[in-house]
Amino acid sequence: MLALVALFAFTPIRTQNPSRYLLIPYPAKLSEEPGQFVVSKNTRILYAPGSKQEAFTFWREVMPNFQRPIAAGDHSLTGQIEFKLSNKFAPESESYRLDIQSNRIEIDASHTAGLFYGGVTLSQLASSNLLPGQIAFPCVRIADSPAYKWRGLMLDVSRHFRPKPDIERYLKIMAMHKLNTFHWHLVDDGGWRIEIKKYPLLTSRGAWRSTPTTGWSSPIIFPAQHQPGEYGGFYTQNDIREIVAYATKLHITIVPEIEMPGHSLAAITCYPEVACTAPDGSGPVINSNYCPGKEATFTFLDNVLTEVMALFPSKYIHVGGDEVDKSTWAVCPDCQARIKSEGLKNTDELQSYFVKRMEKFLNSHGRRLIGWDEILEGGVAPNAAVMSWRGTDGGIKAVREGHNVVMSPTSNCYFDASYADTPVSKVYAYNPIPPGITSVQAKLILGAQGNLWTERIPTRKHLDEMTWPRAAALSEVVWTPRSEQNWQSFQSRLPAEYQRLSQMGVDYMTPTPVPSVSAIIGQLPQTVRFTQVAAHGLLLKTQKNGGEWIPSDGQLSIKTPGKYSAAFFRPDGSNGPETSIIAVDGSGYSNKSASTPGLKVSYFEGAFTNVPDFNSLTPAFQTSTPNIGITMRKRDENYALDFQGYIHIPTSGTYTFMLSSDDGSWLDIAGARVVDSDGLHSAGFVSGTVLLKSGTYPFRVGYFQSGGAESLDLKVSGPGMTDQPVPDGWFTSI
Repeated sequence: MLALVALFAFTPIRTQNPSRYLLIPYPAKLSEEPGQFVVSKNTRILYAPGSKQEAFTFWREVMPNFQRPIAAGDHSLTGQIEFKLSNKFAPESESYRLDIQSNRIEIDASHTAGLFYGGVTLSQLASSNLLPGQIAFPCVRIADSPAYKWRGLMLDVSRHFRPKPDIERYLKIMAMHKLNTFHWHLVDDGGWRIEIKKYPLLTSRGAWRSTPTTGWSSPIIFPAQHQPGEYGGFYTQNDIREIVAYATKLHITIVPEIEMPGHSLAAITCYPEVACTAPDGSGPVINSNYCPGKEATFTFLDNVLTEVMALFPSKYIHVGGDEVDKSTWAVCPDCQARIKSEGLKNTDELQSYFVKRMEKFLNSHGRRLIGWDEILEGGVAPNAAVMSWRGTDGGIKAVREGHNVVMSPTSNCYFDASYADTPVSKVYAYNPIPPGITSVQAKLILGAQGNLWTERIPTRKHLDEMTWPRAAALSEVVWTPRSEQNWQSFQSRLPAEYQRLSQMGVDYMTPTPVPSVSAIIGQLPQTVRFTQVAAHGLLLKTQKNGGEWIPSDGQLSIKTPGKYSAAFFRPDGSNGPETSIIAVDGSGYSNKSASTPGLKVSYFEGAFTNVPDFNSLTPAFQTSTPNIGITMRKRDENYALDFQGYIHIPTSGTYTFMLSSDDGSWLDIAGARVVDSDGLHSAGFVSGTVLLKSGTYPFRVGYFQSGGAESLDLKVSGPGMTDQPVPDGWFTSI
């Protein structure tokens, strides 16, 4: 039997105020009692029949130096921690009652899941404010139950494969936060990650790419024969069984996703007989869509799902259904024949036919289909559940038609978004019940989940950072009653969360300090102030020119030019992301003369993943432009632009420059990086605030585009002006 990992293995939290209950997620009801329960070497853990696993887990991971759990016997004994099963709650309920008195602790539930979650809460309450080596629990009474049934995280392992230990580790951290659904995105264009014995090419070929990238700057290529050094990996069926068994012990359901009918390049490359036929009949069209006009497609997918269902006991099987490029269906003779034979109107209804047929197959095996909200197009399958990701409209439409819904909008629940776009506070503010639906319709909303797409997340460290602490905020959204949620309270509990994550080896994302300005040009000396100084309970430190880190009270006095940095330091001494403030003398620029209107712009072609070093490249051509934009580019993707010249600042003061780009960009003034929005990403404004003395300063913007959408936009606000495009008259060149 697979042993449970160290779910509760962390040093008990030290607190000077035992009335603060550092729990995440916070329980539904908590009442404070006087006193505390002090654990001694005589403390015993008792368990009722059926609760042995939870009792042994708690003993093995939290209290390894104390008495071995024994079957419940004399209830009059004192100094015991008892796991009890009763009929106080519904049989399948995840609810529990935790009663901590000075002489005994009882965890009471009707199902072992409730006992498990009671153990999670008890472990978080542990304190060590007595003698070294002792554990004490504050006396409280907790009556707790989750707000939603579906409390999930989705992890994409197609773009970047994560090995089995990483998956089990991810599950362990989820369980610590009472998250109970792991949506496992196993299949996509980037690779096929699950062994299907009937179709061995899916993993012998489809699990391996010639490059780590997944199409952002180069095509996805699956070599005909797997060679050493190729990028990828897959889970054997035995791996899957062990991971499922492990998740079951943690009371987590794994919902597998086998993407269809789109995002299926890996499968179609290996088995082209399930691809569409070219209009001229010359052969298969190898793109990312299955062909719903061919019976071979449904035979293939039925066989795949049969093996998937044998591995995953989940009631739901996720079939994707999103972002289907139906253009090939419109010209494929097989698809057109299917549309005619089934009396369909268009390719939207063809997708509906596809999904309904897959649902019928899953239903015949006692399973339910769930898919992204695109499955609503053309008519949703009758018993399907919908995962609403394109905002909330899909979820609202689905519940109004009587379907179960999991809410997962990009606005609040996409953890691959930057923390600037989706901060912890935005996740915490999310309400899975959208306005405009009835109380009866609201009951159809199963819950919510956070999604982590890994196109740009190649490492476990990066995965940790993008997930935590945002997933901790989500755990409270889906567990704690809305009436008990409080952002200020959650912030006060984050230091304990950081400590627990640190001691579990999680590389969580520490907040980035936000300075009042990101650059100072020609206005020294100045005092820079930081926000979030104490909001997260971390230690703020600053440094100059890479020197010694010095604790800060939230203010930084800048008297001389240089690069100043600030960062929050975690309890373990490591620091999070640094933010920089560049101070420039500026005296050599204030009287600079430049009379030619507009900026010079150099155009470069190539596949970039960051704004390139323009000084090392030869431009395809150069021209001039009155402002910042992309009108001079010669193609729609894989190019870069370098804007250079001068900017005239009419009035001394504080200016905020807002730069939006798809993909990366940056903005420099007088050599100081005012805005840094480099890397592969979608459009969204990133701002930088700079103190500027009136005058004319060197100005430069770098930008690159790498496939997909393209945009570049610059705005400014400052003395006497609100957010607006930078006036053309400000730009000059020599």
